[in-house]
Amino acid sequence: MRNNKFLLIAMLLVGISNFGCAELEQAHRSQVRADELMNQLNRSREEETIPMPESWKFPQVIESARAISPNNEEGKSFNRFGLVYTLDELAKLTLSSMSAEELQKYADIVTHAYPDAVARGFPPSCNDLPIEKLDETAVAGLAYISINALNEDTRNKASVCLVVIQKKLSQHGR
Repeated sequence: MRNNKFLLIAMLLVGISNFGCAELEQAHRSQVRADELMNQLNRSREEETIPMPESWKFPQVIESARAISPNNEEGKSFNRFGLVYTLDELAKLTLSSMSAEELQKYADIVTHAYPDAVARGFPPSCNDLPIEKLDETAVAGLAYISINALNEDTRNKASVCLVVIQKKLSQHGR
């Protein structure tokens, strides 16, 4: 009988402690879900503030960008192709040794108008980008995004990517 009382008390205590643990676990799950919902809401609000073109098709994207950003960082007007500098001028740049501040003036009109939206097209890792396929305006655009994107995380990712790209460019003498 004594063993049965002990077993009964033990079962009762385990039941009480399990009930308390279940409530704690449920409360924890509810808090985690609430945190997830708040993060999602904050991302949605942030995305609402990020300017996006109505169309990414040329020439519509150039014209919508021109309405937002008709000039580059130096105040020079973009041409009909969305550039300030000629291809010959761009080809003379030493991309690997220029600061982001210097490079940003060579970014195209779309990057000037929509830096956060352009950054959404970044690959997950800049280590995998084929360096020979990057032109001067792409590198300049990366510099522009690293300085001017609205989203801090986007700016940070662009900064890290720019360092990786410039290191690769220096290895190729560009």
